[in-house]
Amino acid sequence: LQQYALSAGMHYFKCPLCNSVQDFQAEMQTFGIYIPDQDASWEREPNAFHELLERHNSCDVSECLCP
Repeated sequence: LQQYALSAGMHYFKCPLCNSVQDFQAEMQTFGIYIPDQDASWEREPNAFHELLERHNSCDVSECLCP
């Protein structure tokens, strides 16, 4: 859980079962889990989501049904 808290940061650290944020974080802090006030590690990587902005420009289906 500590590694999850360090990589997810305060903004994305939530219960993996019910997605509770505030109750889960409060309980984890009670158990001594440190939750840094930072963005998740995957949000801090430069150009981490640049693939999502690229458009697919060719059809890969053997028989295209588009007009």
